[in-house]
Amino acid sequence: MRALHSFDLPAAVADPAIGIRWARRALLLLLAYYTTGRLGLATPQVGSQVSLIWPPAGIALVALLRYGPNLWPAVWLGAFFVGISTGLNVWLGAWL
Repeated sequence: MRALHSFDLPAAVADPAIGIRWARRALLLLLAYYTTGRLGLATPQVGSQVSLIWPPAGIALVALLRYGPNLWPAVWLGAFFVGISTGLNVWLGAWL
């Protein structure tokens, strides 16, 4: 019987290899999102921040479906850095 006050540690704390694996996946997703975002903005576009082709959406969708929604911070950071690289205001980039 478990005590009422006991709690389980998150898996990343109990096994550091899980945290390292998550960080590696998140960094790879962030870099892939940023790189393909910059390539998408290099294609013919409407204005300076609207692209007709947006590959990062597909990359983010596949990564989140394959590895789980806990990688959403990497997608957010990738979108943030792409927005900032276009000259977007930092506060507005954080809200995208």
